[in-house]
Amino acid sequence: MSSAARRKVDSQTMQLFDAEVDKPEHDQIMTRLFQDPDTIQRLLLELHGSALLSPINESDVFTLETFDGYSTKFSEISHSEAFAMSGIDPKWTSLSPIRPIRKCLECLLDYNPEGTRTARLIGFIDMVVEYKLIKDRLHKAPLVVLGAD
Repeated sequence: MSSAARRKVDSQTMQLFDAEVDKPEHDQIMTRLFQDPDTIQRLLLELHGSALLSPINESDVFTLETFDGYSTKFSEISHSEAFAMSGIDPKWTSLSPIRPIRKCLECLLDYNPEGTRTARLIGFIDMVVEYKLIKDRLHKAPLVVLGAD
């Protein structure tokens, strides 16, 4: 990074002072939380007000999606048919509807308006957790996708 660019970043970050950063407890709290997936799961469940997913049982019906190269067709199949077609017993990997994708400590927050070539540093985020939220769809089992060869 050139010295002119470094001065620009330094002047931007000096305006973004976080009083908690100088406290050793701040790092301890963030690293402990970062290493505790159960607490992150619990906090995200509380944030969304989500309940655990219903376990999949043998009476569940699956939606089969097939694509023949021109159109997509949907049909319903039983639990045993899904097992016979895939060779895998259908079940949730976890009953929590939160599926973490990635975590990051001290992530940059920048603003880059569409159509511009430059970004402006806005600040830093202590921890970012990227995740998916799975919906139970009224006790129906998840979608089984099979493509035609």
